[in-house]
Amino acid sequence: MSEGERLLQDHKKHVSVHNALRRRIEQYRAERDRPDAVIENLALRHTPLEEAAGGRAQGSPVENIVDSYPRIHDQQRQEVQIKLNQLEEKLQVFQDMLNLYDAVLAGLEQAEIWLIQAYFDKGRTLDDLAAERDCVKSTMLSKKRKIIRKVDTLLAELCPGGGAEDFYEEAL
Repeated sequence: MSEGERLLQDHKKHVSVHNALRRRIEQYRAERDRPDAVIENLALRHTPLEEAAGGRAQGSPVENIVDSYPRIHDQQRQEVQIKLNQLEEKLQVFQDMLNLYDAVLAGLEQAEIWLIQAYFDKGRTLDDLAAERDCVKSTMLSKKRKIIRKVDTLLAELCPGGGAEDFYEEAL
């Protein structure tokens, strides 16, 4: 499978992963920015509170939570920030893939875009598309192959040196 065909075939998956990453990042940001989350996590923790406090617990559970709050809060914010950074890096890779897809579509004619979207994005068959356009399946197959060659050429121009393959390696 060529890089162009792979880009077209995987576009729906890229959109889904991109949207899922955006939602997950929003959740992490909300968690990071909500101070009550630390207290709730401490109160619901499965490990004994004395471990959360960093030693043997002396006071009531509430006192132990209050005493350990600053340390646990800082630790938790750091962990969330690390995870956020990782997710944002991955999101950028998928954003780049979507931008590349958009750039490729910008180099195609409207009829070519229709075929790409109908076949790859909507999952319609070549038989179905041929019937809609009142032609035979082999004509649609020929058009699809021609478009894929054009997409490969556009990718070579947009990503000299096979740069599109680097996106795939980074995304996986």
